[in-house]
Amino acid sequence: MTNSRPNAPLGPRPYTAKWWKSEGVLETAFATQADLKVHIRGIIDGAELNTPLEESAAAFLIDVLRRHHNWVDKEGAGIISIVIRLNPPPGFGPARRGLWLIRGDGSETDISWYAPLHRGGALYEARGVTLAARAEVSDQTRAIYELYRGTPCPICGKPLQNGHVDHIPPLTLARLLENWLAADGITRADIDIVDDGTRRFFVDRTLAARCAEFHRVNARLSLIHPGENLMQAK
Repeated sequence: MTNSRPNAPLGPRPYTAKWWKSEGVLETAFATQADLKVHIRGIIDGAELNTPLEESAAAFLIDVLRRHHNWVDKEGAGIISIVIRLNPPPGFGPARRGLWLIRGDGSETDISWYAPLHRGGALYEARGVTLAARAEVSDQTRAIYELYRGTPCPICGKPLQNGHVDHIPPLTLARLLENWLAADGITRADIDIVDDGTRRFFVDRTLAARCAEFHRVNARLSLIHPGENLMQAK
């Protein structure tokens, strides 16, 4: 996986229900999807950043990623290596480890390892629109993060060095998105999404501006301690 020339494209693998159990990864079966996730996270969390993964780990991940719905475009002419990088946070909070494919022509792209685990090898459409909407308002959440970073958490009082920007209930991001769609008279199916390699965005920039303005007027945001945010998520 660290050759100077790209490996021959392997092509996609068809998605089948519970493939991790019936087909396995490199012929190693996993009883549950959760077991496979633990294994993948172990590879990612244990890797040295910005350094090509060792061959066996890269081969394992590629066998998973070949079920990605957009694998042909992601693979391109062939993959030289896979590296783990800290992807930019979506407007707030700490960066997260993500997979990047390095191609033989010098190009590179990130890729979701979650997608191959979902039906059809793709994240649910509704999830994609929500992720794109989050990116479209990231300048607003980033502003809150920068404004209150280092201050005490309004819930637990701990200092906010790496807090999470919270949409104060009941106006969660999902609720705000639904409210905006209703007010604009459109549905999620009317929104085309583009993936720039690290994040998703609305193709229609007029729609993006309307979404961002609705969020600016209606959202109530606060910066809270990550632990508090995780407790609320549960």
